[in-house]
Amino acid sequence: MNDSGFGRLIGALVSPDKTFRSIAERPTWAAPMILVALCAIGVGWIAQERVDQGALAKYQMDQFGLDLSKEQQEAMESRAASQSPALRTFGLVFGGGAAAALYMVIAALFLVVFKMAGSEVDFLRSLSTSLYGMLPSGVVGALLNIGLSLPREEITPEELMSGGVLTSSLRPLAPEDSPVVQSLLGSVDFFSLWSVVLLILGYRAVAKVSTQTSATVVLVLWGLWVLGKAGVTAVLR
Repeated sequence: MNDSGFGRLIGALVSPDKTFRSIAERPTWAAPMILVALCAIGVGWIAQERVDQGALAKYQMDQFGLDLSKEQQEAMESRAASQSPALRTFGLVFGGGAAAALYMVIAALFLVVFKMAGSEVDFLRSLSTSLYGMLPSGVVGALLNIGLSLPREEITPEELMSGGVLTSSLRPLAPEDSPVVQSLLGSVDFFSLWSVVLLILGYRAVAKVSTQTSATVVLVLWGLWVLGKAGVTAVLR
């Protein structure tokens, strides 16, 4: 199970040490990349079919603090609510491709930092480790959100923008009038933390570094990502 691409999808979750040692010997990336892209498309489809697009556009404008006239707001909401099927399909395909591209960027970033730490890891092994290590946040959480969303007739923009209908973070504890705190607590998510642990175990095996080095690199990069999101939120507000 730990030697095949699809078998590793389960192995990374239930037997990470053995699976990542196998990845160190023979990296694979196609199976998790396809699954990540499909999950991104599925989440995008849910957003299109279960969320009022006009209400979503208004919510996003309010969150970004855009100072638009009533006529401009109505025009943007109308365009969002009347997208053509072709444009919706393009959006779904683009979302799947963007998700795949993001993982390649993440793998490249890990590659650079671990190279600086003295590792001989290559890009394919870094990509494989990132994909399998981030299965909880990129696939498991997405599939659960899709499953919980399907029976519902409508999802609010607030639910969509806060990570879906599945409550798995500390975001609900944040004050409603503090987007920055919401962003920070929203990053303290069960599936994200699970992914952090898998990435630490994965890069320890694949990059052939100590647990301390792997943990330091993963936690620092994750922390910068969390702070970066909060910083963008603060600027936009």
